Amino acid sequence: MSNHKEILILQECCTDATGSYVIFTPITPDVFQSMLYGVDQDIPLMPFGFSILPNVSGSILDGTLLTMVFQITVKNVSSKQAVEVVTQIVKEALQKIIEAVN
Repeated sequence: MSNHKEILILQECCTDATGSYVIFTPITPDVFQSMLYGVDQDIPLMPFGFSILPNVSGSILDGTLLTMVFQITVKNVSSKQAVEVVTQIVKEALQKIIEAVN
């Protein structure tokens, strides 16, 4: 028997003249089914996401502002280990965002 657990990604995204955002959370197929059929209204989610907003000075676009948000559960891990893991997750996500917009 495999320890493999199937994970789905629930995502919301939007882009308009004011900027863009992507919000997502990992969920299991069981949780997804519960959400679809309204079985359980109290489903704990661990959201992640980012927004990209234009940095406009007057009428000149002077770059962009990126805001990233991550929420994780830490169990039986030292504070130093948790910081290292989160730092690596943020670095990898930032690199992927930079690659996607270039």
